Amino acid sequence: MRKQNGFNGYDYICTHVDDFKVVAINPTFWCDVFEQCFQLKVVEEPRYYLGSDYAYSKDNKAWKISCSTYVKECIKKLEAHPAVGGKLYGHKTSLPDGIHPEVDESEHLNDEKTHLYQQLLGCAQWANTLCRLDISFACSSLSRFLVNPRSEHLKLAFHLLGYIKKNPNQGILIDSRPLLLDDELTKHTFHPDFLEDYPNASEDIDSSLPEPFGEALQTSVFFDTDWAHDIATRRSIPGFIAMVGSTPLIWQSKRQNCITTSTYCAEFIAMRSAVEESISLRYMLRCLGIPVTEPTKVFGDNWRVIQSASIPESELKKKHIAISYHYVQEAISAKIIDAYWVKSSENFADICTKALDGNSYGFIVNEVMV
Repeated sequence: MRKQNGFNGYDYICTHVDDFKVVAINPTFWCDVFEQCFQLKVVEEPRYYLGSDYAYSKDNKAWKISCSTYVKECIKKLEAHPAVGGKLYGHKTSLPDGIHPEVDESEHLNDEKTHLYQQLLGCAQWANTLCRLDISFACSSLSRFLVNPRSEHLKLAFHLLGYIKKNPNQGILIDSRPLLLDDELTKHTFHPDFLEDYPNASEDIDSSLPEPFGEALQTSVFFDTDWAHDIATRRSIPGFIAMVGSTPLIWQSKRQNCITTSTYCAEFIAMRSAVEESISLRYMLRCLGIPVTEPTKVFGDNWRVIQSASIPESELKKKHIAISYHYVQEAISAKIIDAYWVKSSENFADICTKALDGNSYGFIVNEVMV
């Protein structure tokens, strides 16, 4: 990155091996500089980069990132595989509603079909990495069986790729405008005074960060946990979606490393992870010279957890989550985050923690993707 000549902002150049991308007021200037040293094959607006398709939407006045070219090529190759047996059938969701692959006891696959299963999941995982947050739970859930999958796991992998085949063009919109939130999503918040409990709480901002330019960006994180979801181990499945403006930027679905004995405990650990992600996101934006002035909005659907984190008078009766409890409260005191309660049906992170029915799944996908 470099400060623009005559403008209050920065030019950015990102590289991967021998591919590069320029985001600048005058990108041709930098391309001309490169051509003095390197032979460039193509100089044009981004269309395809590292498996991602780029297209400018005139209706939304924003760039859309998808991976339709990549997934279509994957589907074509997989359908030609002898073990697939023809075309993959489309599905409305990435996994059947309420499925629990961890308790399946069907026969184990032979080496050939195990390799096919790994191919299917490899395609899905890269699509999830690029932009397909709608399949994050399915990828996380099925990837646990890569070494020794069963026949029913292979059927679920076919189901997942069938969903991708039916919806190959799903992507995310690069939109810096603030997330348009319903009044119901923002009225259930608190304005606590933690001065007595955390008198020295403040956000640690690196003094060596570049000078910020432009309008401050809104950041928000939706988090959720499906308590004791894993029937085999009773570990919970937390997930989150971190957004900048109206753009999903980071998402995760991952089984917790320990067994939590209550929903309260599982949700508080997930909220702590959301706060950690908020801090990392704010630091990353500031490293790019982007001002971040307002607290990150953190949304969860467990009223008791949001209340405990936000009310100074709340009592901590579960000592084994004391670290998460105080970590979250101190972040609120330092105005790093603001905590909000939302209905479970309106919590976007729900898509990362469990296999939903078609209506619930479709609602969230339509809200966060295009």
